[in-house]
Amino acid sequence: MKRDVKVTAIAIVIAIILIAGVNFITQPTGKATFTKGASYGPIPKETINKVECVYLSEDDGWDVTKQGRVRYFNKAIGDFEEPVDVCVNFRTVREYNCEKGYGQTRDVICPSNTICSNGACIAE
Repeated sequence: MKRDVKVTAIAIVIAIILIAGVNFITQPTGKATFTKGASYGPIPKETINKVECVYLSEDDGWDVTKQGRVRYFNKAIGDFEEPVDVCVNFRTVREYNCEKGYGQTRDVICPSNTICSNGACIAE
């Protein structure tokens, strides 16, 4: 009986860690300025390769109503990159951000009644 309780307790702890880990990856980070009604995608794992991140524009957090620009060293290619928020399509913006020195990116679906134009969600 005690063994069953231990196994159940371990399974619960593992489940909590997994759920928290997924939540950590998908929850917005950075300055934590989010756009109401926008749908934020996950941050890809290759963030670990994008170091020394700094803002070349105002730190807008994850605000998709503003176009931002960052600079970071990409260890995977051995060079600096200066990505700017860009439209993936007319409803989705690829948003760049810095978090604790790491460059992060995520695709964000614009809120209702907005479209992506010049790297920002604007009114239709």
